[in-house]
Amino acid sequence: MTEHSDSWWRRPAGGRDVLQVALPLMISTASWTAMHFIDRMFLLWHSPAAIAAALPAGMMPMSVRKMSQVTVRKTRRLRCCRRSATSCE
Repeated sequence: MTEHSDSWWRRPAGGRDVLQVALPLMISTASWTAMHFIDRMFLLWHSPAAIAAALPAGMMPMSVRKMSQVTVRKTRRLRCCRRSATSCE
């Protein structure tokens, strides 16, 4: 059984390669989350109005990114439908 798990870990595109890509992303996300938590904790200590303003501001970049992703997706779908005579779903 250890031979099977070793082969999965060491093979190309196996566990080691996935971890090499995923680990920096996990560390980056964890540090970003910790930074936002600490910033908001300090803002809460400062005033409730400051935290009330910071929460929507923290959601703004994600909202803009999501709106642009939807726009690109819809544009690609329309372009696909115009090129082909078939209906796009």
